[in-house]
Amino acid sequence: MTDLDICQKIAEIVFQESEMNGWDYSECGTFIVTGEDNEFNPLTDKALCFDLMVKHEVQVVLFSEEVDTGVLEYIASDINDNVVIYDKDPQRAIFLAIIAKHEGLNNE
Repeated sequence: MTDLDICQKIAEIVFQESEMNGWDYSECGTFIVTGEDNEFNPLTDKALCFDLMVKHEVQVVLFSEEVDTGVLEYIASDINDNVVIYDKDPQRAIFLAIIAKHEGLNNE
């Protein structure tokens, strides 16, 4: 899933939950709430990421470090470990877990 796909899915989840339906996609990969001067880009907004992580009961931990390359990998999961996501970027891992959890809830 691309960063833009993640932003779009998270925007849909957040705005659906808050009953905000007036958002538009901008070419720079952010979402702008209609009538407001706010940009919505969860992949660059750490405070928003934290708020959504807490709200959706997702946790993230450092999973491993490649000793040879120094590359870190993170694991994000919901509190019941029904959704488990690995990624090299902690915010991406968090949002992929939120998306997977939300899609699982919609499919039940």
